[in-house]
Amino acid sequence: MRAFLVSILIGLSVGLTSCNILNGTKYRLQTEKVVLDLRAIRNAELDHRQLFGRYASIDDLVKHDVLDSRFSDHNESGFNFGLQATNDHYQLSVVPEDYEGQLSTKPTSIGTYFLDGSSIVRAGFDPKEKAGP
Repeated sequence: MRAFLVSILIGLSVGLTSCNILNGTKYRLQTEKVVLDLRAIRNAELDHRQLFGRYASIDDLVKHDVLDSRFSDHNESGFNFGLQATNDHYQLSVVPEDYEGQLSTKPTSIGTYFLDGSSIVRAGFDPKEKAGP
C-alpha cells in the first residue's frame, strides 16, 4: 500500500512538472513571436519614414505594403497591437488580447510590450502595469 501511494505521488509530481515545462515553452515561444512581430513593425515604420518622410499607423503601413496584411486587424498571435504615430514619433503598445486595462493581482508569464522610435523593445511582466517608456 505504501509503495502504491509513493508511486501515485511520484506520478502526480512528474505530471505537474511536465505541465509547467509545457506552459513555460508556450510562453517562451509566444514571447519570441511577439518580439519578431515588434521588429517587423519597427522595420516597417523605418521603411515608411524613408519612403514618405513620416511614421504611420498600422493601416497605412499595410496599405503602403511595408507591413504584412496579417496585422491589418491589429491582432496577431493572441495580442492586440496599438500603434500611435505622428510625423516624427511612434509608440507601439502590445498587450494580450484578454487584457482589459485592469490591474491584476496574479503574477503572469505573459507580458506586455512597448516599442517606440528608440527601437528598444521593452517588456513588462508586472501584472499591475503595462510596459512603457
